[in-house]
Amino acid sequence: MAANTAGYTVQVISKQIIKPSSPTPHHLKAHKLSLLDQLAPPVYIPLILFYEADETSKSLTHAQISQKLKQSLSNTLTLFYPLAGKLDQEAFTIDCNDAGVEFTEARVLQTRLSDVIQNPTLEQLKDYIPANVSDGLSPVNLLALQINFFDCGGVAVGVCMSHQIGDVLAMSLSVPNKKPVTKRYLFDKNKLDALKVSATGSEKNPTRVELVSSFIWKHFMNDKWNKKNILAALHAVNLRPRSKSDDVVVEFEHVFGNYYLNSVAFSGAAFDQYEPEVGELVSKLRHSIRRIHDEYASKSGIGDAFLGEIGELLGRVSKGEADFCMFSSWCRFPVYDVDFGWGKPVWVGTTPLPLSNLTVLWSTKCGDGIEACVNMIPNNTSLDIEFKLLGNTMDG
Repeated sequence: MAANTAGYTVQVISKQIIKPSSPTPHHLKAHKLSLLDQLAPPVYIPLILFYEADETSKSLTHAQISQKLKQSLSNTLTLFYPLAGKLDQEAFTIDCNDAGVEFTEARVLQTRLSDVIQNPTLEQLKDYIPANVSDGLSPVNLLALQINFFDCGGVAVGVCMSHQIGDVLAMSLSVPNKKPVTKRYLFDKNKLDALKVSATGSEKNPTRVELVSSFIWKHFMNDKWNKKNILAALHAVNLRPRSKSDDVVVEFEHVFGNYYLNSVAFSGAAFDQYEPEVGELVSKLRHSIRRIHDEYASKSGIGDAFLGEIGELLGRVSKGEADFCMFSSWCRFPVYDVDFGWGKPVWVGTTPLPLSNLTVLWSTKCGDGIEACVNMIPNNTSLDIEFKLLGNTMDG
């Protein structure tokens, strides 16, 4: 099996099921999904890590590298045993039956790793991951990996992990009768400085994530299919550094699974009534995220207030009074520190997700810029035009 895109070929060499190195104890066989897991969209999260050849990788054969990864994966699945199980979508449970994880080996022909990372296109990056993210979740594979070997010695490791299950929010994410397009935008330091100037007078020291999210949110409002509706912004907020508990001592920083809440920021009025400035949206976004910490994360449970806020939004969506867009920031996740034994990645990317009005943000390798993968309705002209004033856009 081979995928041929733009003159190069990704040829699948083998597929194998990797199981945990030790069996999962009987009392851990059923893993109940938390409420946060159930609220997560039913999609795979795709991530690709690109590594240049170094002295270590050059001294190993492809078979030796694959074997090292397989053994490490097998050992890891013993600790994170739900990932080797099977999802029961009706019971909100993972059957931790040690079914295993699919591991794919592939060879990349007629191109070099440097060519891919210098001008990445989002559609072509799909060749480096082991699952079609547009197909939704597989009841068997909650995690899948693909290692891609370049003839130049470089390696790309593609990972697809399920975002667990849930359709409470995902049911409203698609644009009726319009397939979303995905574009990649690179905000370097100069572009971020320009955005910061445009937000002067709103909030003190707006963050990179606040600036980019608010900029994109504004242009979602301008180009969305129904300008007469309010467009809310949902921003995934990592709870690990924010959670507190007076009763139980838990190191929340290392909690595994979906440990986040979506903050909800309302635009205030429909776009056909007024056009907000980026600084105004930064303020709304910051206050909604701060509310997650002050009102929800500092308490022992999620609380009725958060569920009531989400319920209000979905109620307005169902009545045709509002729409929403979603943002997810990976900027503080240490994706550039992942080292399998041959150094750290030279570039980290993702592929399009089958959700409309979704933006995924992650830091550039140097740490002072942001890359944005944006799903939008076709012909979102206002975002492209305004972005070109800040820099160049690269279509996926």
